[in-house]
Amino acid sequence: MNKTVLVKIKVQESDKSRIQATFSDYKVAWQAVFDYVFKEKCYNRSKVHFATYQVVRKTLPNLSSALVQEARNDAISKAKSTKTNRHKITKPPILKRISIRFDKRTASIKGNVISFVANQSKRIKAKLIDFPFLSQHRGFKMLAPMIFCKKGQYWAALVFEIPESIVRDSSIIGVDMGLRILAATSEGKLIRGTKLNLLRRKTRFLKKVLQRKDTKSTKRHLKRISRLEKRQSRDVIHCAVNEVLNTKASIIAIEDLDLRARKYRKSANRRRFAVPISEFTRILEYKAKLQGKQVVKVKPAYTSQNDCRGLNPGKRIGGKYIGLDGKILHSDINAACNIALKAKNLGLNNPVSIYYANRQVTVNSPTVGGSHLQASIPLG
Repeated sequence: MNKTVLVKIKVQESDKSRIQATFSDYKVAWQAVFDYVFKEKCYNRSKVHFATYQVVRKTLPNLSSALVQEARNDAISKAKSTKTNRHKITKPPILKRISIRFDKRTASIKGNVISFVANQSKRIKAKLIDFPFLSQHRGFKMLAPMIFCKKGQYWAALVFEIPESIVRDSSIIGVDMGLRILAATSEGKLIRGTKLNLLRRKTRFLKKVLQRKDTKSTKRHLKRISRLEKRQSRDVIHCAVNEVLNTKASIIAIEDLDLRARKYRKSANRRRFAVPISEFTRILEYKAKLQGKQVVKVKPAYTSQNDCRGLNPGKRIGGKYIGLDGKILHSDINAACNIALKAKNLGLNNPVSIYYANRQVTVNSPTVGGSHLQASIPLG
């Protein structure tokens, strides 16, 4: 599995002009190759190389030969993507954001210093601004880095090859995603989305106020916070995933939800799309691999209706699940327990960690209630 880490790099003032010149020449080389590929509909690297290499080298003598080849490869790959695009493109697009991917010959990292080839075949040395997340990946194999400039700040995208750890033989826990509660586990842990909802209400109210005023300052402010809600949502999801992974179990079972195939009321549409279930699942899967854990998807049918204790189905009223024996369980935790039991039925020979109440709880209790008992429920 490959993991990309974005790192800020500190470049000397005397080298910034050379970097900008390298970016400009790279853009010209990329556009020349892309125009040829788009016009001739030729995607063979060797044919494109013989048709464009000498022309680009004569036009841009200061650009390194390795960077010319990298511009050619990147232009061919982008042309292939436009070929398979559903929309018909009549004119070749223009490269706006410039990012150069280097290889082992053109870039190297020693400690906190990265050196890469620029114009006139001379290397530029820059300092990596280290932080704890980067230090955790130092021991892994690093692949081809990429360097780009954004708002006057230079960045390096370092790609690390992380081997997948072997899943330990341990228990299974279930995770239930919901609207009011972001996630609930079969161990009795509730992760509420109150912080995310609060941040979203503030951001949407601010956008609503700014959109009413048609001034230059409000337009600049709207552009500045255009992706604020997305960053806030991603931060909350990362924190929630870390809470879920803080368990001894090695197998995490979740529902295989397809929100597009389900029908909702019109009043629930806005709320449904506000729940980042797909993003939560994506982050959970790759973080689980880093910790040597496995994510299993099960069918979501009847996870909220069945009783996790093996009794006949009871009745669900809001956040409470009332069993036939009168016991009141938390509905989301009961669903998480059923998800874990479904993963057990897939043929996994791991015990299931189930927490259930040993006595009746009050109506307004937020958790399963009372003292929790851990039971390993064998399934025949």
